[in-house]
Amino acid sequence: PKKAIVSLSYKRGASYGTYIAVRDELTAAYRMLRYRESRRLYDRSFVEMKEAYQNEHTPPMEKARLKQQLQEVRKLFPQQIIESQVSNISNAQI
Repeated sequence: PKKAIVSLSYKRGASYGTYIAVRDELTAAYRMLRYRESRRLYDRSFVEMKEAYQNEHTPPMEKARLKQQLQEVRKLFPQQIIESQVSNISNAQI
């Protein structure tokens, strides 16, 4: 997945609501992949690690470890979404 790039193409007249719904689904897919991988590698969810890292009461040494772990998971599953507006796309491709 390091080299995976998601391409999101949409018609000019596409509704904003549909665009946001598709974008949210893509974001959720990345979140799920990161969750699963962080559980596998560190026995903690990505969200748990992120919240602990952002918590002002987390000791500096723990923050440093969490930062490294979060970066590793992000590196394994970078969120790379390319968006483009297409003028001639058939309904079958949407």
